[in-house]
Amino acid sequence: MAGITFDPDGDLTLVVGQDPSKADFAVCSRTLSRASLVFKRMFNGAFLESKPTDGSPWIVSLPEDNPMAAKVLLAIVHSRFDLLLDADVSTPGTRGLYYILVFSEKYDLTKFIRPWAQSWVPSVEEFSRSADYHVLIGIAWELGTRTALEHVAKRMIVECGFNPEHGQLTGPDNKLLEYRDLPLMPHGLLGKSLV
Repeated sequence: MAGITFDPDGDLTLVVGQDPSKADFAVCSRTLSRASLVFKRMFNGAFLESKPTDGSPWIVSLPEDNPMAAKVLLAIVHSRFDLLLDADVSTPGTRGLYYILVFSEKYDLTKFIRPWAQSWVPSVEEFSRSADYHVLIGIAWELGTRTALEHVAKRMIVECGFNPEHGQLTGPDNKLLEYRDLPLMPHGLLGKSLV
């Protein structure tokens, strides 16, 4: 993903992701600070991400974040809705929506995607057939879609097993489900106490 200028008068460059897919985004720090208390604290506190005092370019690296997800949220916050017309953004798919929600939850921006979220939410069929349980649960949890969350949780009860040796759930294929340390997993939902 090439660099994008969200604000031609921007004072900050965000470098999001890691090679080979990292992207540079020219943004306005004040716009981000108004939108997110997380960014406000990062940029205005005694953190590494605060503005350099020596006059050097202000560059903040976010290597753990997804560039596509950042693009979506930065476009919305900067009112660059024209950038939401790209195919990867206008219909992000289940995984894409999950990454968008991870970014929005991390930086307290979920309120900004609500107008688009309804059109991005996976179909009932996706919630009924996908084995990406943690992705579906994360989406339902972050968007507050109780019915979808209950549906996926019930599917897991029926379709998943338990590996006592590892103390972990297994999918229909008997492989261990990778769900530990997932950012959008409701606390305790998949803990041993529920099995």
